[in-house]
Amino acid sequence: MLRLLLVEDDPADVVLVRQALALARVRCELLVETSAEGAMAEIGRQRAMSVKALDAMLLDLGLPDRDGLSVLADLKSLGWNQDLYSIALTGNHDPAVVEAVYRHGANSFMNKPINVNEFVDLLRGEGYWLSLSR
Repeated sequence: MLRLLLVEDDPADVVLVRQALALARVRCELLVETSAEGAMAEIGRQRAMSVKALDAMLLDLGLPDRDGLSVLADLKSLGWNQDLYSIALTGNHDPAVVEAVYRHGANSFMNKPINVNEFVDLLRGEGYWLSLSR
C-alpha cells in the first residue's frame, strides 16, 4: 500500500484529492498536513522511522506559512527529494512557476482548481513511477 503525504490547506481540495484517489483505485494511506512546517516535520518523522516511509507527496504551492517552492528547495538541499516522488499543485499558471517547480526537484505538476477526472488521469499516468516507489 502506498503512503502519500498531501500538503494542502484548503479542505475542499483535500476532499477532491480523496475522491480522485478513490476513483483511480489507488490503495493508499493518505496523511494530510496543512502547512509547510507541518509537512517538513512529518517528512522528518517518517524518515526517522524508516528509510522509505513515504512514497509520494502532493504539495500545494500556496501554503499559509510559506510557499511550496521553499519546501521543495529544502527537500532538495537535504537530499530528501531523491526518494520522495513529488507532485506540485498550484493555481498559478505562469510558465515560470512550472519551470521553478521542476528546478526545485518536483517530479510532476498539476494546475488547480483540481478537476477530479484530470487528477485521476494524472494519478494513472503517474502509476508507473508510484509503483517503482513501493
